[in-house]
Amino acid sequence: MYIVSSNEMRKIDEYTIKEIGIPAIVLMEQAALKCFKIIKKKIIKQKYKKIIAICGTGNNGGDGLAICRHVYFSGITAEIILVGSINKLSECAQINYDILKKLGLEIKYYPEKIKFSKDYFDDCLVIDALFGTGIKGKFSNEIQELIKNINSSNSYIIAIDSPSGLTDNTENIPIAANLTLTIGSYKTAFFSDCGIKSTGKIKLIELNFPQSAFDNCLNENKIFVNKIEKKLLYKLLPAENSCKTRNSKITIIAGSYKYSGAAQLAIKSALKCGAGLIYALVPKSIANIIKTNIPEAIVFALDELDGVIAATENNKKIINNFLDKSDSVLLGPGLTVSEHAKNICEYIINSAKCRVVIDADGLNNLAENLEILNQNKSAKFILTPHPGEFAKLIKSEVCHIQNNRLEYLKKIRIYDNVVIVLKGKYSIIADNKNRYVNFSGNSLLAAAGTGDVLAGMLASITAKLKDDTLIETVKLSVFLHGSISDFLKFKKKKMTMYAGELIENFDDTLAELLSLNYEYIW
Repeated sequence: MYIVSSNEMRKIDEYTIKEIGIPAIVLMEQAALKCFKIIKKKIIKQKYKKIIAICGTGNNGGDGLAICRHVYFSGITAEIILVGSINKLSECAQINYDILKKLGLEIKYYPEKIKFSKDYFDDCLVIDALFGTGIKGKFSNEIQELIKNINSSNSYIIAIDSPSGLTDNTENIPIAANLTLTIGSYKTAFFSDCGIKSTGKIKLIELNFPQSAFDNCLNENKIFVNKIEKKLLYKLLPAENSCKTRNSKITIIAGSYKYSGAAQLAIKSALKCGAGLIYALVPKSIANIIKTNIPEAIVFALDELDGVIAATENNKKIINNFLDKSDSVLLGPGLTVSEHAKNICEYIINSAKCRVVIDADGLNNLAENLEILNQNKSAKFILTPHPGEFAKLIKSEVCHIQNNRLEYLKKIRIYDNVVIVLKGKYSIIADNKNRYVNFSGNSLLAAAGTGDVLAGMLASITAKLKDDTLIETVKLSVFLHGSISDFLKFKKKKMTMYAGELIENFDDTLAELLSLNYEYIW
């Protein structure tokens, strides 16, 4: 399942129409009917004062006009507003406009013949079929006023294909939809900061586009929805003949006197996700805390300086001993930033021969020396930056990244042995070939320590599934992390959450996912 830019979607449409021979009006009718079925359920469920369809003159407006026909035939009255001149109607929009006129439906015209009061859209269901992705340049004053009125009302807004005004490089304030019915494919603009605020819930309206349309119209570096094969989930269950020495062995280098909690969350998370043995290498000042709180971990106290792991030869010797017998390494949670921590991080990256998760201060200590990752061909690295950490890695501003996260991922050199997880709403997983957008997760994850839990999950799952590709194990870990928060919010009706609840609910979430009757889950 692909995620495409507006321009790529236009190419896919054109290829399907011109090369395959499926008429545009057929595609429009297919999309309109599927959208209508969802809209009808919403109308039946809620009692709205009225239904208002805002339709433009392009093909997005044509979708809206076709939806209005289905609304009419279902016995529901909708107010139809055409924005723009009828002389500018696209061919398909014109066909649907003519049908509505012949049926005797009233169509109102904006801005020529209608003015909106402040409360015009209150208590209404508004269908946004104004522009979709087909907008270039800045809105006129009339359009700006229209969108302002809609957005400031207490209406329920359903955007057809895309909230009008939302583009990959938006110059406008878009419609703020409650639900977006995106046609054919998800759009890249949805996953920017502006897109996240504008789309509301997103539902895909699948059309019969041939695979050849995607093959011919998309770039080599594709963007996918993070779909998970169910058979991977079964691999997380303990094998019948398993024991601690046969299961994965994980080394975690984390914590400081100031941040012992981050290390504890990461260790507990790794244990819960199926690690056989956990070697926790922490500063002496917190070693007893870790031993007391997590007796299942094998804890080694490292020399420290001012509460931080020191870059001594003795420490490096101890670390190296554990690197040699580990299936994965986790580096970073609560480590703090210092010259000693930087030295230790560089030593581990140069010495490891397994999968290495670099999180939090592991990233901060390496921000100026990322090329080091390409020097060790015996290891594979997983980087887990949040937007602030990612901004340091590529020397940019957080606000710029959030406006176009998918594009900014291209600005960092991703080596053959590296996978990056750019965390946030719709976390993005990227290797040097493709990008994957993760749909699991919700606002409950905006809590301290959830990143430490993810780091532990990544270390544990990538070690347990060491025979699977790195990208697949990372995709699975990120998906599960988000899925637990979804389980808590939607199954257990949690309104708030602390990070430890992700660990506590791992089993129940996994059982819930395994009960689903699907080959792929997302």
